[in-house]
Amino acid sequence: MGGSVATCPSPQRTALSGAARFFYADFSPLMRKALAIFLLMAYNILAAFSILVAFINKMTKGRIPIMLKIYKEDFTVRSYQTDLNARMKPSAILEVMQEAAGQHSERLGLGRSALLAKNTAWVLTRVEVDMDRYPAFEETFSVETFPMPVRRCFFPRYFIFRDSNDIEIGRAATLWVLLDLGTRSMTKLDVVKALMPDNSDLLAPLGLPAAVTEVSGTLQTEMRQPRYTDLDFNGHVNNTRYLDWCCDALGIDTMRGAYLKHFAVNFDAEVMPMQQIRTELRRLGDDFSYCGFEGDKRHFDVGGLLARQN
Repeated sequence: MGGSVATCPSPQRTALSGAARFFYADFSPLMRKALAIFLLMAYNILAAFSILVAFINKMTKGRIPIMLKIYKEDFTVRSYQTDLNARMKPSAILEVMQEAAGQHSERLGLGRSALLAKNTAWVLTRVEVDMDRYPAFEETFSVETFPMPVRRCFFPRYFIFRDSNDIEIGRAATLWVLLDLGTRSMTKLDVVKALMPDNSDLLAPLGLPAAVTEVSGTLQTEMRQPRYTDLDFNGHVNNTRYLDWCCDALGIDTMRGAYLKHFAVNFDAEVMPMQQIRTELRRLGDDFSYCGFEGDKRHFDVGGLLARQN
């Protein structure tokens, strides 16, 4: 039994099609023209959006960024992050800040791999941290971070620390620049500014990191050369290590009964392998400053305030 099989259209589909034609037929010529203009505008908006997505896709090599205004991550304090008081070391605070900032940058399409493709890297130039208390061993806490509007070549980024009860226990402000890995100097990338979220509506927990001021206390000097554990993948002393150097200089007796309530670090110039760095520690009561020089060239400054452990 050959031949084609005739199909009967669905009564429901026929009724819907007829209703749509009847509905459109009810439009006046003016309403039909307005509908046509609306549909044309919608098409143009979708086309423009597709072009924008294609542009971002090209600039980020297929890694479409998620425009997260704020990034938040939970951390649990590990034994290797603690000091003799069973609380996080100041350098460990900088490490989790660096980790959170890196994760946020990755989600914005501005992570390490994306910048390395342009022979560029993020470099921290200034940091200021204020801690009400340091998280204890095995304690879980959160780090919330967000960038703020660019200031010339400087990219401000802020951090807020909260305990498991969502109580704020600390806050920090940082300034970052883009480093050309070939020339080892600051550079600009317009795509970085373009991919940063607009956080002008957010409130910064601190002001911009200030310059460290030397205190006028007793001077203690020491020569220091970078070791293997001081260096990171950028080939220089990692920013967190200067705080370890500073705490070492303050000494075990000081750090056993105190913590850095407030500290700031200015990274003036890289410290590279084989450089001989002269460090200068000054104490005036609970205030301190710790600086590093090669000859007369200043490489870093650390300053802060000690507080008694509870």
